Amino acid sequence: MASTLHAGPAPTGYRASELQRYLARLPALLGALVALIGFILAGGGTYLAALGGAGITFWSARCFSPPAIS
Repeated sequence: MASTLHAGPAPTGYRASELQRYLARLPALLGALVALIGFILAGGGTYLAALGGAGITFWSARCFSPPAIS
């Protein structure tokens, strides 16, 4: 079995368009945005917990308690 060599330029690979490259990065950018929002919410929760942490208990007891029967 013999091999044949062909002179000439090497075949070029598939080139992705700009839109395809942008869409390929989109999941990573969306994940980074969700992580950023999560960090902001976690920081806000930490801040509220440092202030006393009774905010949720107060609001849930006030808004969701059954009416008093008199």
